[in-house]
Amino acid sequence: MKARISIVFTCLLLSVNAVFSQTTFFDISKPSPTRETICSAIAPGLGQAHNRNYWKIPIIYAGFGGLGYGMYFYQRQYKEYRNVYDEYRNAVDDAKKNDNPPPSSNLKVFGEYGYSPESVRARRDDFRRYRDMCIIGASAWYLLNILDAYVYANLFDFDVSDDLSFHISPSLIPTANARLSPGLNISFSF
Repeated sequence: MKARISIVFTCLLLSVNAVFSQTTFFDISKPSPTRETICSAIAPGLGQAHNRNYWKIPIIYAGFGGLGYGMYFYQRQYKEYRNVYDEYRNAVDDAKKNDNPPPSSNLKVFGEYGYSPESVRARRDDFRRYRDMCIIGASAWYLLNILDAYVYANLFDFDVSDDLSFHISPSLIPTANARLSPGLNISFSF
């Protein structure tokens, strides 16, 4: 954790240093794709801040918050169902060893009775799958954050104005034997 904080602090220090330096690598007037990618990898949202896309930062952290809560919730559910099912399986195994009758199949989950062993096992597997999907989603969200900062930094100077035009004009085109032949000059402006 201390290493991550020091890396973020260094990145922020380099950003502040860029305001006062005259070098082109740390010039923050135009986003650098490499710098924005590294900053977004170190601290999600920092590349968007450098790109001046401040409105994206709450969206990024809301996504991480939602997926993080999903991981926490489903992990808690998974552990409870796993522990209940493991206790039941251990009781069944002990009953077989000691020639005792099998334990009750009315299991207690989160203080409530009425769960069958099959439903506990199925719910355990479902919650594990949901937790794993949240982990995959958080990883994809992290990569999407980095990709967004990189793409926006590359397209920072891209002209998206409505001044797109197509012009056709007559012209004279020189040929190989030093004669001029009539032609059309086609030009695109964007």
